[in-house]
Amino acid sequence: MRDTKIKRIGDFIVYQKAMELFRNFIDEDLPVLQRTLVGRELARQHVRSLDSVCSNMEEGYGRKAGKE
Repeated sequence: MRDTKIKRIGDFIVYQKAMELFRNFIDEDLPVLQRTLVGRELARQHVRSLDSVCSNMEEGYGRKAGKE
């Protein structure tokens, strides 16, 4: 376990991995998928899904604690 304190969302390794996955998809897979109609729809779904993972972590971290 790491001894450093979490000060921001970017300190979480799982968040870093999710962002890396998103960037890799955009850079490597998206150009290939956009070549066909079916690929474009699949690409749209992947982008929404990968973005949702990161967004949900950001939203959860922003709440910190409380009765929300």
